[in-house]
Amino acid sequence: MRRIADWAFYLGLIALAAAVIQPFALPAQGRLWWPLVGAGVVLVALSALPWLAAARHKIGGRTLSYGLNAVVSIVLVLGVIGFVEALSAKHSARLDLTENKRRSLSPQTIQMLKGLKDDVNAVGFFRSDQPGKRVAEDLFKQYAGYAGKKFTWKIVDPDSDPGQARRYGIESYGTIVLETKARSEKVLDPEEEKLTNGLLKLTREGKRIVYVVHAAVKRFLARWGVELGDNLVVELSPIGRLFGIGPEVPIIQQYEPHPITRDLAGITTLFPLTRTVTPVKALPAGINVQPLAKTSPESWGETDRQALEQGTAKPDPQDPKGPLPVAAVVTKDKARIVVYGTSNLATNQFLNVQGNRDFFLNTVSWLAEEEDQITVRPKDTKQTPIFLSAQQGRVVALLPLVVLPGLVLAGGIVTLIRRRAAN
Repeated sequence: MRRIADWAFYLGLIALAAAVIQPFALPAQGRLWWPLVGAGVVLVALSALPWLAAARHKIGGRTLSYGLNAVVSIVLVLGVIGFVEALSAKHSARLDLTENKRRSLSPQTIQMLKGLKDDVNAVGFFRSDQPGKRVAEDLFKQYAGYAGKKFTWKIVDPDSDPGQARRYGIESYGTIVLETKARSEKVLDPEEEKLTNGLLKLTREGKRIVYVVHAAVKRFLARWGVELGDNLVVELSPIGRLFGIGPEVPIIQQYEPHPITRDLAGITTLFPLTRTVTPVKALPAGINVQPLAKTSPESWGETDRQALEQGTAKPDPQDPKGPLPVAAVVTKDKARIVVYGTSNLATNQFLNVQGNRDFFLNTVSWLAEEEDQITVRPKDTKQTPIFLSAQQGRVVALLPLVVLPGLVLAGGIVTLIRRRAAN
């Protein structure tokens, strides 16, 4: 009987240890936690029964009562810990204190996850020591937090389980497979944007076609009620100097209400070498033209090409004065058109500058009739260095090297003197 009790005790400890390790080793298998804790507590309690029976004859009732109280206290503590663990697992909260909220999901992703109609399972293939494994787990947890039971996930080590890797056709570490009952999609990097795009491809039916037209022939746009100005918008707002750019790159901070611009409040976009985009005076029947973005009041549309080439441009009476529209939308029945005064907004040089990327992708989403995907995209990591003056640098150096050790030394000397005086 004693040997069985010993085995029960050791097995109970192993079960409790496994319950402690499980959230870290197998975070996706949360359902195992309660059985492990229950089995561990029961086995440890059963192992104590022979000891209690023997102790009853050898020790007094008061000592036995103290022992039972200790056992009950331990069981209660374990129960409270289990309750808190279960409560935190179901009602966890995150607080992102980074400057641009780069540890949080973007509104676009959250909106998409809350609207999931199909059950999606994500399988990440990562080695146990692969850095991207923790990133993928964190993303999966956040996705599951917003999608609920519609999003399930697990991590598979392709070295330990090559059969799973062959089944999904995995060719490289770090691959994530998103699957529904009917389709699957592969994502090659554990990044929010790529994961969300993979979910969109997986759950959206049909294809959207968006045409890009370089409208240097103006008659095409005139038929749709838009006039491209024969000018170059020059911006004299001092904000441009903060970005280190010249007056030929207007900085846009004023947007008209529209699905494309609804989440761009407080976000700056750059329209390099742009011309004005204005509605024609007599709009064709059934056509609606709405400006999207405007320059500052300090801008104007320079019409003197020679002055521009010579660098002597200045606002003349015939030049249109700011605020000037540099982008507009056109609608007629089901047709949708967006006109930019410049194509440089979406070039490699300027696409990732300020809010240009969001403006352009929102435009594509609106043209594809996917307004629910219009929002600000995930933020990139932002470096925030601390710059100290020479005096501040000396203070920072002296504080840990001289001031704090000096205070400790002085405190020790004072304490020693007081003790000797007391003796």
